[in-house]
This record gives sequence, structure tokens and C-alpha cells, in this order.
Amino acid sequence: MALADERSLTLFLAIVDCSALPPAFVWMDEAAPVTAEVAIGGARTAAYLGAPSKLFEDMINTGQASMATVPGLLPLQGGVPVLLEGAVIGAVGVSGSSGENDQDIATRIAECL
Repeated sequence: MALADERSLTLFLAIVDCSALPPAFVWMDEAAPVTAEVAIGGARTAAYLGAPSKLFEDMINTGQASMATVPGLLPLQGGVPVLLEGAVIGAVGVSGSSGENDQDIATRIAECL
């Protein structure tokens, strides 16, 4: 969260396991309540897809709108899978800033796990 502090961001961070259940949260002071749902949704999406949630956002934006009907998936940046030897073991979701910032911070956190 030091990176968030450096950028003067107030974020919500969710970490989910491989079944997309959220066992861990970090809620920074003054982060908006909606950031919790977005971070959890991004992490869940990355865990289900085994790819960054930006992929799902891109699918929706390039005409695969029917994908938006899949329950529990969120077509926004900020979710990144955590891989171990190529297998998804969980995911990180970050919300509270621009999609690009959320994605960058989630990627950096996932790389540390």
C-alpha cells in the first residue's frame, strides 16, 4: 500500500483464493464503500478467468457483450490472478483510482505473492 500512499490514492484491496472466495481485505481510510465491491469483483473475475480482469473488460468493449451476463464477473481493470507454476492459486483486486492505476498496483501486489 506504500505505492498507493506515494500516489495519494485511497484504495480497497481484496485477495481471493482459487475458488474466488475473499479471505483477505485491506481498506484504506477514506476509501469509498463501493471500492470494496469493485475490488472483490475484479479479483473474482481474475481468479475465474486466470487472466487480468482487463481481458474481460476488453471482451465487453470489443463486441462480446453477452459475456456481461456471466454472474459475478466485473468488466473493469484492477483484478490480477496470482499464479504458481502456471496454476491460478488466487487473485488480487484493487479499486479506488483509475483503471490503469488499479491494474498497475494489483499487478505489483500479485507479483509479490
